[in-house]
Amino acid sequence: MARNITTDLSNEFSADTLRPYYACKVTFPNIQGSGDVVYKMWTGNFPLTVGSDTFEGLGEFISVSDVSETSDMSASGLSISIVANPTFLTVLRDKQYQGKSVEAFVGALADDNTSAGQFKFFEGFADQLLFSMQPEACIVTLKAENKLIRLSKSSNRYYTHQDQRTEHFTDKGLEFVNVIQDQEVLWGRT
Repeated sequence: MARNITTDLSNEFSADTLRPYYACKVTFPNIQGSGDVVYKMWTGNFPLTVGSDTFEGLGEFISVSDVSETSDMSASGLSISIVANPTFLTVLRDKQYQGKSVEAFVGALADDNTSAGQFKFFEGFADQLLFSMQPEACIVTLKAENKLIRLSKSSNRYYTHQDQRTEHFTDKGLEFVNVIQDQEVLWGRT
């Protein structure tokens, strides 16, 4: 997959001391009520601003799994583990989280603790939450599917007039499909 890497980020990746980080944007239901909230978090200990986004520093309270890329464009998933507070756990237990957006980035810090840039290495959808009780905290692991997984799922739609009318009642674009499906067309004959 082609990456748009800025010059600053490229310089940091080739520097003598490399300070890489992971950052994630995860959409979850709003704790206060309706709607969704995009949680932005990264593997550092202070707020990090990248462009117009400010990521909350979770430090060791977040981990991101490896993602493999294959030449055959197969979809591989991602796991993000975070230490969750009780309020957050209630929202995750009671509200619909599946199918929400998940993005993961990798970047590098410059000498002044600002981001030299980052690039997206994963984009997909929340699929499953796993809760693990540890003596000191509850760890929530979000498993996400790559957006390419949707390409392998069938649409269960047909190219028929009846199926087209289920979504577009006045559309007549497929009205004659049944008539012409067995029609013999002779090309190049006079």
